[in-house]
Amino acid sequence: MKRLQIISISVILMLLLAPMVFAGGKEGADGSGEKVTIVEPIMGLNNPYVSAMAGYAEDWADELGYEFLVLDGELDSIKNAQNMEEAIAMDPDIIILMTVDSAATSNGVKKAWDAGIPVIMEHMLALPEDEQYTVAYTGPSSYIQGWLVAEMMYERVGDGAKIVEIQCVAGQETTYSRHNGFVDRAKEEGWDMEIIAFDNGDAQMDKSMAIMEDFLTRFGEDGFDAVYCCDDTMAIAAVTVLKENGIDLKTMPVIGVGGSRQGLASIKAGEMYGTIAQSPKISQESTKRLVQKILSEGIKPPQRLDPYHNYMDHPMVTIDNVDEYLPGDW
Repeated sequence: MKRLQIISISVILMLLLAPMVFAGGKEGADGSGEKVTIVEPIMGLNNPYVSAMAGYAEDWADELGYEFLVLDGELDSIKNAQNMEEAIAMDPDIIILMTVDSAATSNGVKKAWDAGIPVIMEHMLALPEDEQYTVAYTGPSSYIQGWLVAEMMYERVGDGAKIVEIQCVAGQETTYSRHNGFVDRAKEEGWDMEIIAFDNGDAQMDKSMAIMEDFLTRFGEDGFDAVYCCDDTMAIAAVTVLKENGIDLKTMPVIGVGGSRQGLASIKAGEMYGTIAQSPKISQESTKRLVQKILSEGIKPPQRLDPYHNYMDHPMVTIDNVDEYLPGDW
């Protein structure tokens, strides 16, 4: 009889524990035993880098047993802002925000702070006045990346160079920071390089190819000396158009940012001149650490992490060291 009672008690315990096991068995941020929920309003999954970021994030969230939901902004600032509002309504443990436009999501950032939801800014900085409403930033310094591209460009083309630029999404922090970093470095060093034209390719191949065609129509192949692209996808688009027009890429250097698989392969092939490597896999390792720290220490607004800015490394890649970064993480 006692044995039957023990078996019955064991079966009951197994049935009670089963939901926790299948739910991942992870304790919630409040110690309740509920599954941790993280929501990420993300810039746009139609961008290959952003898609890779989401994939690596899903991997670590699954590994830790967290509920992780991505809200696709489709490179639309209005949709991205709406997704931020939707994320707040879900009352998650943490919001990771990869914004299209920091101004467009400004109200949402403050609203999350008022609701006591920690917000991590990922890859796009908040407006300076909004940083107080977020707990941390993780990702690259786009300004430093632009700074480094200027150095690479000057080493390749020298004084007197005229440059055309294919930028990222208009109004985006990445866009103006990578541009301003380039311009400020050249000015500070006294390098005589001029960006004679720029347009927004939105990290899209077709749009960037059309912009490159337009530059060739407007200036001719002798009207500029190099191409600076805010993203490797756009750099590949520029390379494709230049090749189609019979332009020697050894005399028309193209520099991108990102270290994509395509970009690194193009450098290896002697087409793109260089890039700034930016691994979404390494970046997500940083985001994972921040999430774990916030949860383990119970960090909530108005608290912030110290240091607030968690920048990734920004290695410059050319044919001389590209083998160290092949095949790439995105």
